[in-house]
Amino acid sequence: MKSLLTLICGFGLGIGLLDRLPRRANAQDAPATTQSARATDEPLDWLHDAGKGLKAFTSTVSLNEKDTTTGDDFTRLGKVWYQVKGNGDARLRVLFETKIVDDKPRADKVEYVLDDGWLTDRAYRTQKETRRQVLRPGQKINLLKLGEGPFPLPIGQDKQDVYQEFDVSLTPSGETDPGIHLTLTPKETSKFSRKFKQIDVWVDAATKFPVRIDTLDRNEAISRSTLLKITPAPEMAAADFALEPVTGWKTFVEPFEE
Repeated sequence: MKSLLTLICGFGLGIGLLDRLPRRANAQDAPATTQSARATDEPLDWLHDAGKGLKAFTSTVSLNEKDTTTGDDFTRLGKVWYQVKGNGDARLRVLFETKIVDDKPRADKVEYVLDDGWLTDRAYRTQKETRRQVLRPGQKINLLKLGEGPFPLPIGQDKQDVYQEFDVSLTPSGETDPGIHLTLTPKETSKFSRKFKQIDVWVDAATKFPVRIDTLDRNEAISRSTLLKITPAPEMAAADFALEPVTGWKTFVEPFEE
């Protein structure tokens, strides 16, 4: 379940995943523009435009999680599939096949599929599958929207909505940084302040997609770093999100609860 919360629940978004991000009623409610905000307008516009018309993508993913109090850390390597299904709905599949601990890789397959309001969580090593109904029947989810989907970043999001929730700054990039470095600090009035101390996003200037996401939780106890290589996909089928049949596993089903 731990990797599930780091991926499906927002690479650290936690249980507030499904809350709607409120939109500003009109332009006069916008906060005063600062020099920092002006410096970040262009990369935020890139992320906004990258979400326009994005119906499906695949991505390799590397997820590193570190407990800052104990120093324990691990990395998982895998792949992500995403597709807009229409009618305001989408689905997501995440497959990790390798886990690295102390620089030693080993096979450790875990898989998650979010579709039709149900989240399937599989651990192949322990042969355990849990299906959780995470949405009310008929409820839809925008997986690319701040506060709803797996990536705590403003892809496809209007920059003024980002400024409403975060103080955004442009951080000087080092030689090894993978792109333009944005630092998002949740405002005290933002629901994100209950989950995060800071979110850092690196945006590739050529592709306009995020290539790295770092998060630090509110208590500064867990830090996560996610590397992505997003490739838009022209077509996807139901088979891309289908789980292989299994027998003899422990299975659990948890219907939606308010």
